[in-house]
Amino acid sequence: QALAGQGMLVLAAVLIMYVVLGVLYESLIHPLTILSGLPAAALAHVTVSPESAPTDSYARLEFSVPHACDGSPTTQIIVQVPENVVSVTPQRNPFWKLSTKEGPKEPTELHGETVTEGVSEVTWTAREPLPDHELDVLSMQVKLPEAEGETIWFPVIQKCEKGRTDWIQVPAEGEDAHDLDEPAPGVTLTAAEGDGHGAEPASH
Repeated sequence: QALAGQGMLVLAAVLIMYVVLGVLYESLIHPLTILSGLPAAALAHVTVSPESAPTDSYARLEFSVPHACDGSPTTQIIVQVPENVVSVTPQRNPFWKLSTKEGPKEPTELHGETVTEGVSEVTWTAREPLPDHELDVLSMQVKLPEAEGETIWFPVIQKCEKGRTDWIQVPAEGEDAHDLDEPAPGVTLTAAEGDGHGAEPASH
């Protein structure tokens, strides 16, 4: 009976060990296997939030910078604004110096006036380089165009102490942006809200 009892204890211990190993696999090894199959750019690229917004509306866009250039700290982020985005108000960030560049815009009626020029680039220059293991978010408020169903692309240049990454690739028709190595952040325009006209910004 004593031997039988010891055998049951051993069997129970073996079963517990298998359960523990299974839990460890699901929580640690399995996710790492999945991640290892993803391209590095998919885990590290600059992204914009939200990824969709109502057409002909004002939206606050947040550009996330999660990683550096192959480990080299980020020193500058340049967001290129398309010509059909005529109104841009970048947000200040105490860790970055802010500057803008003007350029031509698609003629657009805005607040009773025809806009033909506006912000074409927004540049944030780090007061102290952003380390590879730290995240920062840079924001701007924009007036999105009236183009339901289209995706508006905001190419981003990420400069680092050593090297740079150009997040400027735009997918061809039928291509998925997630399949690109260095995709530009994009916002897809959905149906207009309310009366069909975009909401005015909070400051108006």
